[in-house]
Amino acid sequence: MSESEDFQIGPARAHYLIVAHASLRAAKLALYESSEKSIAAKGALDKKRSDPLAGGTIQGKNAETRDAQLAQECWPEMAALESAEAEKRKAAHEADQAGLVVSEIQWLIRNDEATAALVRERII
Repeated sequence: MSESEDFQIGPARAHYLIVAHASLRAAKLALYESSEKSIAAKGALDKKRSDPLAGGTIQGKNAETRDAQLAQECWPEMAALESAEAEKRKAAHEADQAGLVVSEIQWLIRNDEATAALVRERII
């Protein structure tokens, strides 16, 4: 039996690790869903922008005038995209934070294992 096989993580650490992994999974799922929502909002905005241009309802002497007309025409879709992108950034931050918690617990377990090995060898 190797030294690592002798070591057993405590029930509290095991519980925290299970909970942390569940939180990480939930955060990653929320990130995926918010990414999909952002992609859909971008598609809706692109479609809304292309319809008036293709139909000739947006006209102007210069690009600034046409852009202003498009912005006025597409403001609900632009607002939806901004909201979806903000939600995606928040979800990414929460997934990063959940990953850090998992890493911290894994580090604590490795540290406990190393300390137990040193105690077994009567080094400390």
